[in-house]
Amino acid sequence: MPPGWTPKDIQYLTFFLRWRFAERARLLIGHGVVLDTPDTNCDSTCTVGYTPYQMALMRGLPQIAERIKARGGRADPLGGLEQVRAACMAGDRDAAQALAPEHRG
Repeated sequence: MPPGWTPKDIQYLTFFLRWRFAERARLLIGHGVVLDTPDTNCDSTCTVGYTPYQMALMRGLPQIAERIKARGGRADPLGGLEQVRAACMAGDRDAAQALAPEHRG
């Protein structure tokens, strides 16, 4: 953990991503928050276990995901259903429709 950061500070990043607070997430990333800690908050957002990079994509924040990747955060790929969710949240209808037939449950 970087000097001066606490586990609570790291949890703020996943909280901000979970609720799409892009500017707040950007500030934490810019100040050196740990970028590889998966979400551990068990709530209704279905993000437990995902890295901040994955969460940013699934919340429709591709610019934040790229910033995390550029700062050295883990950039694990999304699975098929998560790719559909990411496209929907980013407002990319064409990508969502192209992916959806493969991943309907």
